[in-house]
Amino acid sequence: MSEILNELERRYAVTFQYNANLFNDDKFNFRFREKSTLEDILNIMQEVVGGFSHELKGNICYIKPETKK
Repeated sequence: MSEILNELERRYAVTFQYNANLFNDDKFNFRFREKSTLEDILNIMQEVVGGFSHELKGNICYIKPETKK
């Protein structure tokens, strides 16, 4: 997962703040259209991977464990 976030950092000029322990060692392969927004990508990743939420503030994206309601 960290490899995917690193790629998104380069593509969208953002910095992700997250605890690396949040994600296990599962492997994922995502493919998105060139015109996809970062928000669209993160929403899809949340649905597929689960267990996290995100908040974008300027050029920093905070990835946090999903809170139970």
